[in-house]
Parts: sequence; structure tokens; C-alpha cells
Amino acid sequence: MKLYQVIFGFILLCVCSSCLHHQTTTQSRKATVLPEAISSQLTYPSSIPEIEYEKGDECDNYRIHLYEFVTAKVIHPDKKNQNLVKFELFESKKALSDKPALIIHPISGGSYILARYFARHFSSRGWNCLVIKRYKLARHVIQPSSMNPVVRQVIINHKQVLDWLDRSPWKTEFIADMGVSKGALQSAMLTATDKRIKAAVFMLGGGDLPYVLAHSREGGVTRRREQYMEQEGIDREEFHRRMLISLDFDPLNFAKYMDSSKILHVLARFDLAVPYRCGQLLYEALPGSQKYTLLAGHYSALLFLPFITSETEDFLITKRKLFLNKQL
Repeated sequence: MKLYQVIFGFILLCVCSSCLHHQTTTQSRKATVLPEAISSQLTYPSSIPEIEYEKGDECDNYRIHLYEFVTAKVIHPDKKNQNLVKFELFESKKALSDKPALIIHPISGGSYILARYFARHFSSRGWNCLVIKRYKLARHVIQPSSMNPVVRQVIINHKQVLDWLDRSPWKTEFIADMGVSKGALQSAMLTATDKRIKAAVFMLGGGDLPYVLAHSREGGVTRRREQYMEQEGIDREEFHRRMLISLDFDPLNFAKYMDSSKILHVLARFDLAVPYRCGQLLYEALPGSQKYTLLAGHYSALLFLPFITSETEDFLITKRKLFLNKQL
């Protein structure tokens, strides 16, 4: 056997053995009804907003449409961005008969290259994909008293995107949802609070947001946390305590409102941005959900992107087939 064959085989073995699949033997738990005390905090006027539209790029597999509208309800103002909700629609030119849709929540900062990668991939396979642009104010807020209003605002904004989809030519009965990192946290909250989501994939996400915010080593979170702690003259323990008191709109608290059979987690064992324990906690709170654990960190998990894409696609295809057969 030649040396390059040995090296290639070793690399392939390392990659394959670095992706661990788990599914609890516990029977999946159906979602409980969202209490009125919570759902009442997520209401907004039902009026149809004025939509701004711009045509984007086009290729053999999809057309891109750019949309924005002013949110119907302002809980936490974002005056710099005029309280706008923005998203990109990747309209598939190979749309499947039931026109399945995939909502994609991006990472917290930088470009939208990863979200658009998933949109291009799935739209080329018959899915209409919506990449929701960031609610930018949410990136810069870390004061405990502001966290619940910001999370509520994001949920309300995303629900309005689903409303738009329901009124559009791309209306569909099967809507899946996925997010990466902070986007996974947003995906979990939308899945828990809106039953139009029929399947979801949480990549590098988790629950227990007070712990995430207190212990994350992600640069932006660390910087804003330290600024707040310095202003208030407190230590990390006190910061964590304040978050525990103030922040209850948390995926871990909302896990009971999700159907665990519809959830796939993708976690990184050495994640320091969204600590692995937080992803594991959310997985354990959703008995019967599926999980892949990558032997990687938050950013090195990108090396597994082909594997993540393939497993995500297989999972969503399976859930769509079950839905079409009325088993989901």
C-alpha cells in the first residue's frame, strides 16, 4: 500500500470517528401547549405590512428576492435600522411539488456566507429558503433587564416572516427551520413558539442562556460582558445571577413546548462560544431528539460542513416524508 493511501485512509478514519451520533431510547415527547401567559407576550397587530422588494441574483437553480418591512410591534426599538425586518428568499427553480420551505437563522456576526451556503444547497434541491437577516440591536445588548424584550422582539419579527410566507406564492404546509450558533438559539425559540415549524436543526446551539452569556469566550459576548461588569462593578458570578433572575425566554425553559421527535442537534464537544454543556442540556430536555457530536470546537466545526450538510438534508427529507404521509 502506498504512503498517500495510508495517509488518506487515516484522515478519513479520523473524520468519520469524530462524528458521534446519538438518539435517546426514551420515547419522543410531544409538545405541550404554550401558556397564555407566554403567548400573550408574543402577540402583534395582524395588519399586512408594506413590503419593500428588490430583485437579487439568479442562477440555474434559484432566484434571489430581497424583502424588508417594518415590524408590526416594537418591544425593543432598533432606531438605527428603523425597526426593519429583512430577509432573502432563495426561490428554487426545481421546487418540489409541496414547495417545502427552510427558514435559516445566521450566526451572530460577520457575513452571511454560511447561511447563504445552506440556502444555495437546499434551493438547488427543491426547497425555497429564507435567510433572515440579523436584528442588529440584539448583537449589542447584554444588560440583564433588556434580554427578555430583545428575545421577544426577535421572535415576533420571525413570526411575521412566517406570516409573509403564508400569504406568498410560496406558501407551504411543510416549513423547516435551522440556525447556527446564535441562530440556533433563535431557531429553538421560534420552533417552541410557532407550530408552523415542522422540523428543526440546531447547530452549535443550546439552552441555559444565562450560563452561555456568563461563560462564552466568543469575542463579542466577552467584550460586552466585561464592559457591563466594569460599569456595574460586579464579578462574573453576580452577572450570572442577574441573568438568571432576568432572563426566562430561554430555549431550555421552552423545550417543553417543542415536539422532540422533530429536532436534530449538531454540537461541538470542545465548543467555548456556546459551551457544550448547554447544547447537551437542551438535548437532554428534548428526549427522543437526535444529536451529532463533533470532536471539534465552535469554529473548527466548519471542517465538518459537508458532513453536517448531508446529515441535515437526510434528517429534513425524512421528516418531510413523514409529514406528507401524515405521520409527523
